[in-house]
Amino acid sequence: MLQPGTYKEWANASWPDSFYEGKWAEGENVRFISEDGSGTLATIESYKPHNYISAKHIAILNRGGIEDRESDVAKGWIGITESYTFKEKDDTTDLKVEIYKTRIGKRCSMMAGPMH
Repeated sequence: MLQPGTYKEWANASWPDSFYEGKWAEGENVRFISEDGSGTLATIESYKPHNYISAKHIAILNRGGIEDRESDVAKGWIGITESYTFKEKDDTTDLKVEIYKTRIGKRCSMMAGPMH
C-alpha cells in the first residue's frame, strides 16, 4: 500500500486513478491526488514501517494542485486524521483503519479484509 503501484491498487476501490507524491516519514507532507491535481494534503504524524501510519489532513487541493485551507469544504476536511495499523497473520496482512475528526470528537474505525 505504500509503494506507488500498490497504493494505486489499494486506492482504486474508493478513488480510481489516484496516486500520492511525497515521502512516508514523520513530519513530511504527502499529496494524495488525482490526475487533475485535486485531492488532499496531509502531514505524516507517525510512521512505523510495516506497523503503523498516522496522517493528519492540513488542506485540500483544487485542480492543478492549488492548496485551499480557507473554503468551507477545506475547513471541513482539515483536522481529519487517518491511521492505519498493519498486522501480519499467516500469509496475509490485516489492516485496521481509523478516521478521526478532532473538531467533532468522534472516532470511526473499520477493519479491511486481508491484503495479499
